[in-house]
Amino acid sequence: MRDFLVRIIYEEIRGILGKDAVFELRPRRILLTGLFGQGKTTTAGKLARHFQKKGVRVGLVAADVHRPAAIDQLQQLARRVGCEFFADRDEPRAEKVVERALAAFPPHLAIIVDTAGRSGIDAELIEELQRVRAVLQPDSTLLVLDAAMGQAAGRSAQAFHTAVGVTGVILTKLDG
Repeated sequence: MRDFLVRIIYEEIRGILGKDAVFELRPRRILLTGLFGQGKTTTAGKLARHFQKKGVRVGLVAADVHRPAAIDQLQQLARRVGCEFFADRDEPRAEKVVERALAAFPPHLAIIVDTAGRSGIDAELIEELQRVRAVLQPDSTLLVLDAAMGQAAGRSAQAFHTAVGVTGVILTKLDG
């Protein structure tokens, strides 16, 4: 059943985003987007570990300015992975956090930005993501989706793609 569900989600999202893309391991800027609880922060840590294993230095940026626990979680993951970390607990604007991170990190670093999620797609979330995207100018904008979303994932992917130009999708929680 799980394989069938993943295939349906894959086909739906591929129809929206187009052809498969090759993910290059070069220093790059990655923007992670998605709804609340989909696994963006954990995915940021897993991507950082993957890059580090391939010899690419990584910086994780905590751009979720709405949930202090997200900053703590990402900081713990960065420590565990052994990568650089940036957050600004006093800054209420996510795009300013990203701007400061870009200034603080060395230019050869792969940068992964973990953004805030919401329980639904709303104008405030989209506007914040668009501002972050404008500052970051990402090489990849990845939508993180819980595999249990089923066909609702297609609607979510379409909304995020329209708003911020999603270039790839990561399905999480495939283990049941």
